[in-house]
Amino acid sequence: MTETLVAGQNTVWGSPWCAVELPGAALVALPLGPDGRAVLGQPLGSGRGSVGLDLAGLPAAVTTVMVTALDGVAATAELLDGRGVGVVRFVPAPVGPGAAVAVVELYRRGDGWKVRALGRAYGGGPAAVEALHGVPVGPVAPAAPAPPPPAPLAPPAPPVPPAAP
Repeated sequence: MTETLVAGQNTVWGSPWCAVELPGAALVALPLGPDGRAVLGQPLGSGRGSVGLDLAGLPAAVTTVMVTALDGVAATAELLDGRGVGVVRFVPAPVGPGAAVAVVELYRRGDGWKVRALGRAYGGGPAAVEALHGVPVGPVAPAAPAPPPPAPLAPPAPPVPPAAP
């Protein structure tokens, strides 16, 4: 059963792997230490609409993984476990143009992980995320373009007159 969170709520995350899906959003996963600053010098991953996280493989210095939508897209975020099953949902509030939004964070508690719904806006967009957390977030590859529509059918050729005898 999928649990729906509101901003500020948290719940136990029971899987060593997590995919965060937010349709249409440029997502970046930031590995943060206890001081909120990046510890690995680069994001753990990024993607258009989805980013996967191997929590079991993270060094102990990473105490939090914050997933941020760099383009502020507001849609339903869904967190899936290692089997691809939706476990948590969160709908961040819409943000202004050019803003980024911290959607969710996964953080260590004892021997496990918890997830917290955030919905925190960065009015300065990706540059504000970089400045606050000390890691370049860079551009996220755009989604593959939609295939072009099929070419219209050509009108039938006019009939050919019969050959003269």
